[in-house]
Amino acid sequence: MTLNGLIIEGVAGAGKSNILEALLKRPGFVRWLGGGLVLREEQTFPDNLMAQLREPVLTDIQHCAPLRRATQKLARSWRDDQKLKYVLERFHPSYYALMPDWRLYRNVDSALAAMNCLLVLLHFPDKEIEKRTLDRPERAHSDWKEEMLSYFGSREKALQALVESQARRFECLSLSRIPRLCIDTSDMNWDAAAEKIEEALA
Repeated sequence: MTLNGLIIEGVAGAGKSNILEALLKRPGFVRWLGGGLVLREEQTFPDNLMAQLREPVLTDIQHCAPLRRATQKLARSWRDDQKLKYVLERFHPSYYALMPDWRLYRNVDSALAAMNCLLVLLHFPDKEIEKRTLDRPERAHSDWKEEMLSYFGSREKALQALVESQARRFECLSLSRIPRLCIDTSDMNWDAAAEKIEEALA
C-alpha cells in the first residue's frame, strides 16, 4: 500500500514538533511530501480544549467539530488528487486522550484509513513524564503548567492524568484501522526517529 498521509502523535513533550522539523530537513521526506499539506498542532488541536472541557457548555460531539472539519477538508482535497500527501501534527488520538469515546472518532479514523495514512505514536517511559511533560523547559515562561495544575487540582493528579493520557493513546491505536508505527523517544534523538518514519513511508 502506498502511504499518502502521516499523523505524528504523542503526549506533550514526546517530540512531535522536533521530529516534524527533522523530517522537513530530510531530502527524501521532502520528495515524498512534494507540494502536500502540513497541518501543525495549532491547526488540528484547539489550545482551549481543556478549558472548554472544564466548563462543559458544549457536548463532546461539539468539542470534536474542529477535528471533523479538518478531516472533511482533507478528504475533499484528497478526492481531487489521490496522490496528495499530507502531515498532521496531532489528531484524533489527542482528542481520545481527553474524551475516550471511540464513537466520536470512528468516522474520522475510517476516513484517514481510506486516505492511506500512517499513524506514528511517539512515547517514552511514564517515569519521565514529570521531566519531559509537566516541567518542560520550553514552557517555563508560559502558563501551561499552571493551567494543568489548576485543571487537575494538584501536581500529583496532573502527573497521573498525563500518564493516563499516554496510555489512552495506545488504547486508541488498538481501536484504529490505520497502520501504525510506535517510536520510543527516550533518547530524544529526533533525527533517528525521523529516519524511521521516512523508511516506513517509503
